[in-house]
Amino acid sequence: MKNNDILYIQKIIEYCDIVDSLLEEYERDYVVFQSSKSFQLSTSMCIVQIGEYVSRLSDGFKQEHDNIPWRQIKGMRNFAAHQ
Repeated sequence: MKNNDILYIQKIIEYCDIVDSLLEEYERDYVVFQSSKSFQLSTSMCIVQIGEYVSRLSDGFKQEHDNIPWRQIKGMRNFAAHQ
């Protein structure tokens, strides 16, 4: 594992923790999610950042952890950024 991979994984975890905190704050209520632009934008930005860091991970790291759906994570980033 490259040192950069460690940094990127730490950043991914930080953004996942932020999303988790937001979900807790809004009581994991999808109706609230639909009605709150700030919630939508906050979570979307985190998803974008997670996808960006996933794309920076080395191919070797992703191959070692092939049980994680890396392409789908990147796809979610693209959806959040462009939809």
